Amino acid sequence: MGKENDLLNKYFNYYDEIFQSIKFFEYPLIYAKYKNIRHEFTEVIGEVNQNNFLATMKCILDLDAKLQILIELLVYYRIQDGKERCNEEEILQCASSDYKFYYLEQFGYRLNDKKPHTILHFL
Repeated sequence: MGKENDLLNKYFNYYDEIFQSIKFFEYPLIYAKYKNIRHEFTEVIGEVNQNNFLATMKCILDLDAKLQILIELLVYYRIQDGKERCNEEEILQCASSDYKFYYLEQFGYRLNDKKPHTILHFL
């Protein structure tokens, strides 16, 4: 489990640095959600076994997608030019509703396109 913890720490160090650089205390709701996601990651990974691997992988990908959306929107809408285009609640709402489509869109597909036959879309 040590190697997994090292990988997870590296993964979250990146986000920790982002939150430190943007003064996370200015975004308490988003930072609280980040800490919640981080905690969920740790719990889910700690429970993975051969009987629940796919369900666990789905949960991990969902959490990752939520985190990606939070960071992308926070950086784009709040930090880029210093102008507030949407508030924390809107960013949180977007992350909690759009995460299901995140990877599909990352592969360049639109929501009405036929999904590729990949394990990511069966989870």
